[in-house]
Amino acid sequence: MTSPSKEVYSNNPPFQTNLFGDIIKLKRCSKCKIQKPLDDFYKNCTRPDGRTVQCKECIRKDENERRHLALPPKQFVIPLAKVCSNPECRFANIAQPLENFGLNPTGKFGRHARCKDCSNTKKKEDYPDKYKEKALAAYYENHEENKAKLRKNNLRKYKVTREWYDNKKDEQGGKCAICGKEEETGWRGRLCIDHDHKCCGINKACDKCRRDLLCHNCNVTLGLLEKSGGEEWMTKAIAYLNKWKSVSE
Repeated sequence: MTSPSKEVYSNNPPFQTNLFGDIIKLKRCSKCKIQKPLDDFYKNCTRPDGRTVQCKECIRKDENERRHLALPPKQFVIPLAKVCSNPECRFANIAQPLENFGLNPTGKFGRHARCKDCSNTKKKEDYPDKYKEKALAAYYENHEENKAKLRKNNLRKYKVTREWYDNKKDEQGGKCAICGKEEETGWRGRLCIDHDHKCCGINKACDKCRRDLLCHNCNVTLGLLEKSGGEEWMTKAIAYLNKWKSVSE
């Protein structure tokens, strides 16, 4: 049996041959009406030939057009003002800046429904005086115990014993080594252990950098002086004060 002539399939040939003479089946795309090899169609098990009706190129063009014509996502704009939800607010039904509302990650626009003034008023109303008295009583009840724990932690931090601290305080007469003020009677109730920050840092001390006992004010001031430049800064500061002292006189 002779093979069909090329003229019969000149318009719509059902197959084509490659360079090696192999026969490749063709299929017409329902959209572009062009016959293409089956590999140019996506697989579809519901079709009789196991391929999609449209070719891959047409399907991709349709998807790109849909994406291009799709509406842009709705942008969420945070307003600059908001109305307090409390009807008794002094700014009732008046928009206030968002800065007047406290932060709240679960609230609308990330803020509380009530303004700060209304929130503070509500907290004062919900916190009676009896709870304040109870809290103060608990604080003063454990005040001495907490102060002892704080003192113990400080001695451990600076690597000294209670005996060393007491002996040092007796040598100084219970007074600050700089200003001569006696041991503080405030909530600290103790003299601070002064040390050189260049040696062991701020929160540690050793036998080389540990110095005398100072009151809180002298200890903080001395630390700032050493941090800002020491003697050189003090000389400039004294000259500055003398300059303005002569002007005021």
